[in-house]
Amino acid sequence: MTAAAVPTNDYRVRFSGIVHAEFGKTWTVKAAWIVYSIIAALGIGITVLNATLSSEAPTDPATAILSGSLMLGLVIALHAITTVTGEYGTGSIRTTMSAVPKRLPVLFAKSLLTAVTVTVYFVVLNFAMLVTAKLVSDLSAFQDLSLTASSTLEPLFHGTAATVFFALIAVMIGFILRNTAGSLAFFIGVVVLMPDLLRLIPWDGMADIVQWSPMNLPNAPVFGFGELTSGQSYMGMGLWVLVLGIIACVSLKKRDV
Repeated sequence: MTAAAVPTNDYRVRFSGIVHAEFGKTWTVKAAWIVYSIIAALGIGITVLNATLSSEAPTDPATAILSGSLMLGLVIALHAITTVTGEYGTGSIRTTMSAVPKRLPVLFAKSLLTAVTVTVYFVVLNFAMLVTAKLVSDLSAFQDLSLTASSTLEPLFHGTAATVFFALIAVMIGFILRNTAGSLAFFIGVVVLMPDLLRLIPWDGMADIVQWSPMNLPNAPVFGFGELTSGQSYMGMGLWVLVLGIIACVSLKKRDV
């Protein structure tokens, strides 16, 4: 008589599989396609208005065109929040964490997917905006704009990096607060609006503090103004992502889902 074979559990959670699952959860929802389509339409529309209504040629036409995409990046950040908090709202996060008991790979996978998606999307969108400006504007500053010149590629790089930064801190805020309304309110109220409100405080040192806020850090590399250098700005952005990432990791590991 032979003994019955005991089934073995060869189930392994691979990071690539988690990324693939997060990709599926993101792009099988209509909201993602709607948001990204609206952002593209707004980006091209804003470019057409800027290029056709400008009466004087800007000194830096590439930055003038691409500055609009930075504001659109804030909308992408709000959508990034909902990709996290939506799972908490529906309760599907329990299924996700049951499949990935270590939990942290889910945060890393969602952050990686967000960063790659936003990078590719805004590089394509920014190039499309630049080409649109060249085609519709009567000003020689836009018509003669070179898509391969460093004066064009640098603002494109900095603008895209700033947009990825906003999206990443939005993901971290989503994992920390776990509530859609609360996370959106926090991002808009604290990240976007509070720096300008703090400037109203009559204290000389407040300006030095506010320049390190997430909303103001991209000013130096993107627009070329402010007291910080581009290196200091990127260091500040990296620290914000790191600090919020650590808080999100601790929250994800210690709190129940």
